Amino acid sequence: MYTKCTGCPVFWCLESAVEELKSSDDGVSDIAPRRCIVSGGTESRTKECHKIHKCKCGRQGCKYRVQVRECLDNGVSTFVMFKSKNAAQHNHGMRQEVECLGETRTVHQQLQTIIDAYVSQEESLNRKSIHRITPGSIVLHVLGCIQQEPKLSDFRHFLTDPSFREQFTQQTRSQVTYRRRKQVESLLGTSKIQTQQQLKTVLAIWKLQLPAGYVPRSDYASADELAAALDMPQDAMIVHDLTCGAVHDRYKAIASQQKNRSRKEYENKLELSFFVYSPTGLYQLLNLAKRRKGTRQMSVDGTRGVCQLLTTLMIVGAVSVRYRKTATGKQKVTSSLRPIAFIHAAGERFYVYIQTLYELRRLAKQIFDVEFCIDWGTSDHATAFIYAHLQFNRYPEACDDEQWHGRSATSVQLQVQATTVAATGKTL
Repeated sequence: MYTKCTGCPVFWCLESAVEELKSSDDGVSDIAPRRCIVSGGTESRTKECHKIHKCKCGRQGCKYRVQVRECLDNGVSTFVMFKSKNAAQHNHGMRQEVECLGETRTVHQQLQTIIDAYVSQEESLNRKSIHRITPGSIVLHVLGCIQQEPKLSDFRHFLTDPSFREQFTQQTRSQVTYRRRKQVESLLGTSKIQTQQQLKTVLAIWKLQLPAGYVPRSDYASADELAAALDMPQDAMIVHDLTCGAVHDRYKAIASQQKNRSRKEYENKLELSFFVYSPTGLYQLLNLAKRRKGTRQMSVDGTRGVCQLLTTLMIVGAVSVRYRKTATGKQKVTSSLRPIAFIHAAGERFYVYIQTLYELRRLAKQIFDVEFCIDWGTSDHATAFIYAHLQFNRYPEACDDEQWHGRSATSVQLQVQATTVAATGKTL
């Protein structure tokens, strides 16, 4: 049941009524604009009421409800407030000023100073891009400062009240998103990627950078230990561009000398191609490379149209086959996929996948000092995957530094082509 608010003036437009509702003490003044949910209804209540616009408090647990009704008086529209008898007041404390604790339109200045100092420290001392600084790490740092520093005792309720912490987390996410967009605009001059060169510039932000003095080793016991050695979080995103680099240049020299495979066609098939991995994926690569000969099995599958540009996403991983004993006592053999990398390409292309395999071998040598090879390859029988598995299985060292410098590009190309002809009876 809604009754007309006593003492509230009549408004001539909806915007004025909602603004009064937000600014009044008994309205939604303690809630940010995004938390004031206004919906335009078309329900006909009486002859006096033409439309109803519903407003409610956005804080969880608050039952405050109010309606702004559009009434017709001799053909003239006016807007009047009606409140619910059972939910006419907020069940939480009201803010008294704009710069109060917690429920503010922006982050409080003291907390904003801590955020700016933390971001500057990560960018300057730890050499981290804003794209590698997560909102969660910022929130944890600020909450830690609130807990330890006495001068921030006025913000102690952030540690105990989830509603304050929830809004602060949302504000931090918005800030990080804004900072990332600004950095992309400073690099490209625009926020939209329109050319291949702009894509390369953006991908360089997430390029792998090994810490100074890093020594390759293969005795990592967990993905956490590997991530700590690489000085990055376990779920950090690392991007590798397939349209440039040592493997790209060396395989292009091989592909450009094959019949009916011009350099221009090779570059077109690699356009917009890159793969994404993480320290967890690298740890799976290490386990696959260390398996005994005959058990190193790689699996790949592609799905079209799942990306924003309607391109193809390919998942590359190691196949884990185990003999397990269930809780009921039964014994069975199970097979599961452990993802290593996710490839973005224009389609299920041979050149894209074979270069990814060679890049993974290069990463295994660079980070773990182990030689990555495969004995088996599973896929959905796509031609590109079959040929790539056959070639990489027979000559995984085709793009290695020591092999490349010891022979010319022509000899490497002839060796790879002869292997493919012998295995499949046709050229690439």
